[in-house]
Amino acid sequence: MLKRIFKETTIYAVGPQLPKIVGFFILPIITKDLTAYDYGIAALVSAYAGILTAMRALGLTDLFVNYYYKRPKFYKIIWKHLLGFLFSYSLVFALFQGLLLFLILPLSLKLKLMVIILNVIPIVLFENITVFGSRFLQLKQRPYPVAIISAISGFVIVFLNLYTISYLKMGFMGWFVSSLFGSLIQFAFYVLVLLKNRIMPVMRFRKKYLKKYLRISLPIVPNKYGHYLLNSSDRIVMDFMSISTHKIGLYNFGYNIGNYFQIIVNSLGIAIAPFYLKLISTGKLADLTTAKKLTQYIQLLFIFITFLGALWLRELFDILVSNDDLKLTYNIAIIIVMMQNYAPIRFFFTNYIVYNEKTTFLWRITLVGGIINVILNLLLIPLFGVLVAAITTFVTMFYISIAGYYHKKYKEIQKVELNPFFWFIMSSIATFIVYFLKDIETTNKILISVLLFIIITGLLMMSKKYLNNNYMKKKETL
Repeated sequence: MLKRIFKETTIYAVGPQLPKIVGFFILPIITKDLTAYDYGIAALVSAYAGILTAMRALGLTDLFVNYYYKRPKFYKIIWKHLLGFLFSYSLVFALFQGLLLFLILPLSLKLKLMVIILNVIPIVLFENITVFGSRFLQLKQRPYPVAIISAISGFVIVFLNLYTISYLKMGFMGWFVSSLFGSLIQFAFYVLVLLKNRIMPVMRFRKKYLKKYLRISLPIVPNKYGHYLLNSSDRIVMDFMSISTHKIGLYNFGYNIGNYFQIIVNSLGIAIAPFYLKLISTGKLADLTTAKKLTQYIQLLFIFITFLGALWLRELFDILVSNDDLKLTYNIAIIIVMMQNYAPIRFFFTNYIVYNEKTTFLWRITLVGGIINVILNLLLIPLFGVLVAAITTFVTMFYISIAGYYHKKYKEIQKVELNPFFWFIMSSIATFIVYFLKDIETTNKILISVLLFIIITGLLMMSKKYLNNNYMKKKETL
């Protein structure tokens, strides 16, 4: 099982995340033609657009996986109606998002309209088809088509980034143009996938069923909004405090580079969900124990891998970043890389409660965490500078990831104990150590890296036997 999970995680990391991966390696070229101001504008567009992101699909896309397993004979009918409703709803959503961007962006009228058009078109025309098509292939455990489609789109985006930013000197606008064409490429492929499998939108809504779906999905919306408050609201807080666009851009660059580790998180989340759901769906304690062990192994691996990545960020910035101001933001990136350790412990929890349709309490945890993050930023940024925003995000991200384990609604259905607070402490200690070691000599970093590599290899070998014995033998009966 572990081998297959890592195989599919790697495929999803290389394919769907290829734009980010390749984009990382063209930084030495494009950063010559970009300034902190460009990154600041991009940060504000992303942050303010993100205010409504949680409402983009009303949480309905999270039900795709559920009904695929719970209603295997009828899931296509359910998907068609959900797709039809989301197409109609996207028009309303795009109108509000465009209006918000128009009101707050510090740009000329012409640039505002161009940014709005480039950001709204994919939402209305492309996004729903892409989400449904890719999710269909993922649930069929066909990672290669997803990887190929995303690879093609990724190369288009990379080429256009180089052309628009380094040749046409379009600055931040180059990102939006490239993203639009990348979305168009993916849309074209996934339309064919859905047509072939006869999954196209049905525009007739049955209120009875729609209410049922929304009753399950809407509590997920505040949960997603809490994530927005954690990941993006700090830029809005900085803008509110009249911190310069230049400084916001510096923070955003360091944050985004650190967030490249999100590639692994997203890919693992996609790859591991079917394995979790197969184990959870049996309801057997033995299978849930296997899911628990799987979570613990991956959590430990994440701590070692993120530590290793964070340790070398200073050198990586020296190689890949051509702008001296931007190079200095590696300290922010270290904290954001280590923050990714929240993910494994959250994967089990999320899959477990969504399968059991116990999502009604999620919004309280996530929204409270997001609000705490905003308050801490308002209080601490004036005293300690923008670096503290990364630290508050680290702490509150772990809060929303582990708090649900202690909620009474989860306790009612809990069958195994994962000790989530222990993993928060472990991740915090690892973060403190790697931040302390970030500027040590290269020779010492090499020695530490070799030791970590040996530990990671040993951990993989130890875990392989247990997971294979407790999952693969059951595969045919799950």
